[in-house]
Amino acid sequence: MLSPVKNWWKRVDLDDLLGYDTFKVVHVRDRRLGFTFHGFQIAIFAYIIYSVIHNQLYLKKESPVPGAIRVSLLEPTGELQTSPYCQQKPCVFWGANQILYDPGDQGATFLTTRISTKVFPAREGCDFQLPTNAACRYNLQPSTVSPEYYITDLDRYTLMIEHSVRGTATGISIRNGEMSGRLLITKANNPYYQNETELHFSPQTRPPRVPGDIITVGQLLRASGAVLDAPSDAPGADQAKGETYRSSGIVLSVVIEYDNDGSTNFKYSYSANYIKGNEFKVEETIFNPTDGSITELNRHGIRIVFSQTGNIGKFDFMSLLTNLVASIALLKTATLLVEIFMLKFLPQRKMYYEAKYELTEDFDDLRKRRNGEDIDLEGRKKPTTLGPGVEVTQPSPCHTHFSAEPLVEHRDDHVGPSKAV
Repeated sequence: MLSPVKNWWKRVDLDDLLGYDTFKVVHVRDRRLGFTFHGFQIAIFAYIIYSVIHNQLYLKKESPVPGAIRVSLLEPTGELQTSPYCQQKPCVFWGANQILYDPGDQGATFLTTRISTKVFPAREGCDFQLPTNAACRYNLQPSTVSPEYYITDLDRYTLMIEHSVRGTATGISIRNGEMSGRLLITKANNPYYQNETELHFSPQTRPPRVPGDIITVGQLLRASGAVLDAPSDAPGADQAKGETYRSSGIVLSVVIEYDNDGSTNFKYSYSANYIKGNEFKVEETIFNPTDGSITELNRHGIRIVFSQTGNIGKFDFMSLLTNLVASIALLKTATLLVEIFMLKFLPQRKMYYEAKYELTEDFDDLRKRRNGEDIDLEGRKKPTTLGPGVEVTQPSPCHTHFSAEPLVEHRDDHVGPSKAV
């Protein structure tokens, strides 16, 4: 069982098996290789510079921590107009404070588009605010239901959006009044949106004493691709009667994404999209202290939800150095590509191979010669005499790379025994 292993071990030269490969500089005098190598280097170096600048690898970046978002609504200047959709349902001329529900809602707001009311008259012996028995619950009483109304000219109302953001590792804290921003436009497959252009905001163009960005409700809807008078696909909508988003309500998702080019040039963008199939309504109860009745407002409208994301950062030398060191490792790719081209594809690849790779002398044999052992210059033991007229030259074990005289066996009829030379 061990005989093959033993024979293999005798044939193995540990200097070959455990030899060390080191780098050797060979100057190959071939313009084709030099041109290819330097071309790759220039291209890779240009890519590194582009990556550092375009990807802002000189900045220490982090995801921003959301700050406060405040939204307020203002009536348009001039008289309110009767909108075409008022022919479907009667319209009411509401003020901004009536349309905007729950103005203190953090990170979201609600704009009423359709309203209906129920009035629950007071009942003798009952306090609707503090009912002391189950029969006095206001919603169990007969009610008077009003018709449904739309809010007219809603598209011309203006939103003022104020928001802020901060960083933890970078120590950045900034509000949108100090930054430049824009409202991105979604190009829907509708001619209504084809001529819409992006809105841009900057500290230089904002009106005085206005801390936020001014956007009309219509501009925000067009940016999201939503059409309030389009048929609603919400599950609760009366699709048989063609109920619209203005009637059922709609949800807009507005993403505020932050970025900066340097330590001071901060910017952001609004990206608005409507969520298909979502409707939204709010029921509000109002107690009338004069007669003890309760009025229930059934509001349908636009729910706007804001979210803050992106990356903010400031210049950091260690970030720049780390990214440069990692990028410069790409320069090794030029050497690898030229090596493959040189050793695999060019007609002179055998000559290149011989110039690149060199096998040294067996240093184990060299050490033995220095120690006085009986080893010749070719790494073989000197001839040993076996008997009268017979001598054998034994090669060093597994000496595979240096030339050696072939073993020739012949018979000398005058001597008698065979001799190997």
